[in-house]
Amino acid sequence: MSSSDAIRIGFIGVGGRARSHLRAVSAVDGAEIVAVADIDGARARAVAEDHGVSAYESAAEMLDAQTLDAVWIVTPPAFHREPFVEAAERGVHVYVEKPVALNMTDALAMEEAADRAGILAAVSYQIRYLDTVAEVNRTFESKDLALLNAHYYWQSPGRWALDTALSGGQIVEQATHLADLMRYWAGDVETVHAAYALRAHKGDEDFRTWDANTVNLVFASGAVGSLASTYALFAGVPQNVRIDLIAGGLYARFTYQDLHVYAQGQSRSMDAAVQPDVAASTAFIHAIRTGDSTGILTPLADSNRTLAVTLAANESAVTGQPVNVNDFIDMHSPSGD
Repeated sequence: MSSSDAIRIGFIGVGGRARSHLRAVSAVDGAEIVAVADIDGARARAVAEDHGVSAYESAAEMLDAQTLDAVWIVTPPAFHREPFVEAAERGVHVYVEKPVALNMTDALAMEEAADRAGILAAVSYQIRYLDTVAEVNRTFESKDLALLNAHYYWQSPGRWALDTALSGGQIVEQATHLADLMRYWAGDVETVHAAYALRAHKGDEDFRTWDANTVNLVFASGAVGSLASTYALFAGVPQNVRIDLIAGGLYARFTYQDLHVYAQGQSRSMDAAVQPDVAASTAFIHAIRTGDSTGILTPLADSNRTLAVTLAANESAVTGQPVNVNDFIDMHSPSGD
């Protein structure tokens, strides 16, 4: 494909997580990264030099200077709304890192901006693209899920993730991937009831979030689930991410690396063979090129439902009361209805 036919892409935010996205987009045939922007000008220039592209110190400057088809927004979540809306108003498609935002008002305003502009918008819940995730869909397609049980065990995070005000906490920022997969398999969550604690890092002035989290989930289908996460452990903790799924006579254990399925007297296993960031980028770029968005597994509107589950869990942990997810979304919508 000639460079004139390529999908022209800019990056907003080129910190640590952006490296994976840059590699993924670079691997997609017909995609061309042409510019990067970061408030850290030195970092923007260093990344731009590595990729042979232009560097800017603000999203607006890049969007005004470049003719872009799409942007990848990989800033911390508190800083997603402004560049998202700026891109949408210019008719530029947006792929945004999860979580979408740190409050539903911002997230729903981004959704409205995308709808108003008629752009494609997707979120980096890339784990949905694993071939093992599709196998879970096939395995349980004729079954009524009864129970989902998940955990995300991790070490103390770095930089802004240490502060709930900047990250939303582990359930919103990291374990959101598991909440998203549980929704993908079991359908929308009706209510959440959460309890969080700060134990392992109590007294650490730099640690300004919870380090132990539990969330009980009731799905609209009638299934129930639980999600536990912690920042109290260490690098390389074994079996740190998993989801168990149970239906009548059928049990599956999903991890990022593999899938094990058990029924009475039989079992089977499957290793994940897909690079999820590349698959997600490929699907989004294909949709831009063809207008066929059916391959996008993580559209913004659906991802906002996952965000609502995790933010509602935070509210439940603070108040000690169950939270209805639909009511929570309505309460925080920009129109207030």
